[in-house]
Order: sequence, then structure tokens, then C-alpha cells
Amino acid sequence: MIPTLPLSVSFKEAAQITSVSKTTLRRFAKDGRLRTVRFGRRRVIPFDALKELIRDGSTETRIAV
Repeated sequence: MIPTLPLSVSFKEAAQITSVSKTTLRRFAKDGRLRTVRFGRRRVIPFDALKELIRDGSTETRIAV
């Protein structure tokens, strides 16, 4: 079966998909909020990790009520 969504995307593609800057996405990857995978010298974002970032609202500050 061939997946209809890509298995991984570049930081540039992820920025276009999410409307979040590449710099912000790289910061999220560096501090552990966004999972990435390294292939040789290239670092990519698994598509499911990108969906998790959006679904979980990992960029939002949570305030206890």
C-alpha cells in the first residue's frame, strides 16, 4: 500500500504546511517539542510528528484554572 501522505517532510515543507517559520520549527526540534529523524546529513520531520505538534498544541502555554 502506498501512503497518501508523505512519510516525512523537510523543515521548509513543514513551515509551508503549518504556517510556522522554519526557525521556530528548528527551535521546537532542538528543545524536544518536535521529533525529527536524521538521514545522513539531512534532518527531516516525520509527518506524524508534525501532526502531533499541531494536535497537541505543543506551542501553547497552558494555564491551570
